[in-house]
Amino acid sequence: VMGGDSAKKRQEAVDHFQTDPECKIIVLNLQAGGEGLTLTAASNVAFAELAWTPGMMDQAIARAHRIGQTASSVNGWLLLADGDTVDSNMSELIDKKRAIVAAATDGTPLEGKKKTQMSILPDLLKALVKKSKEKDDIEDVEFDDEAE
Repeated sequence: VMGGDSAKKRQEAVDHFQTDPECKIIVLNLQAGGEGLTLTAASNVAFAELAWTPGMMDQAIARAHRIGQTASSVNGWLLLADGDTVDSNMSELIDKKRAIVAAATDGTPLEGKKKTQMSILPDLLKALVKKSKEKDDIEDVEFDDEAE
C-alpha cells in the first residue's frame, strides 16, 4: 500500500490481509500505513523506512496493536543498513527525540544528566530565555530553581 493508492484499493489490501489466513504480510509505506488502519492480524511490524519523529513510528506500530489483537504482543523491527548510513543516523535522532520527550513529560533523566527533576521543561525554558536575551527580544526573567 502506497500513499498514492485510492482509498478503495488501500481498504481492499487491508481487508485481504486481515481476513485471508494465507496472507502473511502486508507492505505499506509509513505515510499510507501510519494512520487510520487497523492491522490486528499482524504480530510483527518491520520498518524499511524511518520517520523523523518517534510519534509517527509509534503510530505505525499501533496500527497492529489495537483492540481485537489476538497475538500476545506486537514487535516493531527496524531494518537498517549496516554502518554510517542516513537511516542509522535517523534512528539515533529518533532515539534522542524519544529521550527528550520522556524527560519533558515524565522526568526520565537524560543520559549524562546528574540530577533528576520533574521534567526538562525548566531547562528548555531557560535556554529559550537565554537565546532571546542574546537577541534582546525579552526583558530579564527570574527562575525559581527550587521548582526544579
